[in-house]
Amino acid sequence: MDDLVRARFAVVTDLHIGSTTANRWHNRFLTDHPEQTAETVVAAINRDAPDFVIVLGDVSDNAREEELRLARAALDRLEAPWVVCRGNHDVTAQGDRAPFDRAFAGHAPVGLADRAQLPLPGGLALAVLDAGWGQVDGRWWVNVPLEQIEAVRAGVVATRPALLVVAGHFPFVDQAPFIRSMAADGRNAGTQTDGERTIAALAGPGYRTLLLTGHQHFHHIVASSTDEPAWLHVTTASLAEYPAEYRIITIDGRRVTIETRPAAPDLVAANPPEVDWVRGREADRERVWGG
Repeated sequence: MDDLVRARFAVVTDLHIGSTTANRWHNRFLTDHPEQTAETVVAAINRDAPDFVIVLGDVSDNAREEELRLARAALDRLEAPWVVCRGNHDVTAQGDRAPFDRAFAGHAPVGLADRAQLPLPGGLALAVLDAGWGQVDGRWWVNVPLEQIEAVRAGVVATRPALLVVAGHFPFVDQAPFIRSMAADGRNAGTQTDGERTIAALAGPGYRTLLLTGHQHFHHIVASSTDEPAWLHVTTASLAEYPAEYRIITIDGRRVTIETRPAAPDLVAANPPEVDWVRGREADRERVWGG
């Protein structure tokens, strides 16, 4: 196990290409042309020159072929290698996953990412999870198939990384208490039904786990209450609406630094938010973990 991990990467999520200013979740969406916002954030990330980029899903709004084509074209302008996971908006209303798979062939791994695909240093492993969802008795469920979790766990046991990064669209922790603490009427898009089980299966002794998610359109960071296993759960806000930001994450040995950066400051300035709490507390925006 190599504790001397060195890496620097970007995280962006919820581009919602195909949406318009008629859309809103917490706030009205910023533009009728979110593909242009995607190009803006790509340019910003290129200036940051990370080692690689993780895109956490909902790159499209309705999984239409044209939306996915525009999303792929924008992300292809990234100068660093990149991977993407599937969000709920990246599946058609009929449940078809194939358009996303075709559009992002070669960039949407499921399970442990191949080191031939991303420049992962020794001691760092990246798992990309692909959740399923549906309804039972009128109630929604979201979970990661057990075989995915078991395959990742087996790979981690075999390779013994110092840090496991887990990328998934849906949050793994219950964020309802956080939302209530920020706003009595705050909207909750939901989290994984089996999130605690997933964390328990993937966050093991002998290494630390960094969980990266989107979906909720707000910034939120929470750490495990124990040192063993140790995990940090980071949810990043949407690019489509305020605050339209992305993350830069730097790993320097046992020290993980999370920074939040503007993706579309001109659009945000022209569209003042009605709901401001989604930018998170300072501890949800800038965090140093370990060291």
